Parts: sequence; structure tokens; C-alpha cells
Amino acid sequence: MGKRWGWLVVAALAIVAAGAAWALFGDTGPGAARARFAIGDDKFEFDRRYLQRGREDEVVELAAFFPDFGPAARTDDVTTRTDMNERFRRTVVLELRPADPQIDPADRTSRLYLRFLGEAATNEAGGLVARAFDPTSPFAGDELHFTPPEGRPFAARCRRADAAATVPQVCVAEFRSGGVDAEIRFSAALLPEWQALTKGAKALLESGRR
Repeated sequence: MGKRWGWLVVAALAIVAAGAAWALFGDTGPGAARARFAIGDDKFEFDRRYLQRGREDEVVELAAFFPDFGPAARTDDVTTRTDMNERFRRTVVLELRPADPQIDPADRTSRLYLRFLGEAATNEAGGLVARAFDPTSPFAGDELHFTPPEGRPFAARCRRADAAATVPQVCVAEFRSGGVDAEIRFSAALLPEWQALTKGAKALLESGRR
């Protein structure tokens, strides 16, 4: 789990986006302002500023700024005066891949996570409930923030806050749109705004659908 979460933080901080499990089509040369791609049967077109360098693990990533969901993949606006903590807090990364035939993201809490959660629960802003994963589970060190009782509208797995941590706290939530599963990576600071976060992420994905 440590390596997994370390990679997520590095990816979010570096704003590493854009992927390659997709079939490119149309005018997508280096000078093109827009990128077109397909994930399975679902076709999309986005401003290239949402995508950065390609990946080889069959994933497409979009980077956007909360709350307006404008493009955030480019870093040429970063200067010595840029507040990188604030930039990280506002950056949302959508990782797109073909829909998992085994499980819908909306069912992941009830079918996978609940049996690994500890009993203690904390009520949070926005109507969320937080429960830590059992330390003997595959998700030890993480906690789940979700809408009761089973997290269908929203569930995010986050690394537990650590006062001695040297990296920001990152969360991951998921949703399905058509034949695409989207994983949202974001700062835990945005958890109270989960409704605007998920609404904006879904709207961004749909805005590129063709």
C-alpha cells in the first residue's frame, strides 16, 4: 500500500496526465489544440491542456482545477511565487479506463470495503461518515469517507492523516459513465465539498464525450 499511495501523491503533485489505452484518431499532432481518443466504444475530445505526457499502462488522465474544472495539466504557469500546497489542494486528476465487468464502482463499498472496516465511525461535514480500515486488512492505514449506509453516491478511500507525514493526504473516489470507469484523485481537503467535486468531474467527462 505504501508504494501505491506514494505513486498517487507523486502523480498528483507532478500533474502527470494523459494516457494510452486509448486509440487516438483525427488531428492529434503535437501542434493540435485538441486531443481525440477512444476508450472502448466511448469517444472523447478534450483541450490538450487537460492532458500531458502519454502513459503506457492503458489509462487516460485528465487534470483539472477545482472548482471550475479548467485545464490543469500544463505547469508553465508555475513560478517561484506559486503556492504549491494550494495548487495541489485544487488539482483533481481523472484517471479513465474501460469499465470493469466484475464490479460497478458504486457497489465497491458494499461488495468490497465494508467487510474490512473497523466499527468506530466519525460523522463528517457534508453528511459523510469516516471509518478506518482494519489494520490486518489489505487497506491498512487507509480510511473510507462515504455517504451512509453503503456509499453509492460517494465513497473515497484516503490515506489516514499523519501529523508527521511529509506528503499531502490524497483520496481516491470512482464513478462510471457509459463504458468508462473514472477514478478521481484529489486532496483530502476537498472531502467536505464532495458533491461539487463529483458533479464537476462528471460534467467534465461528459463535456468531452463525442
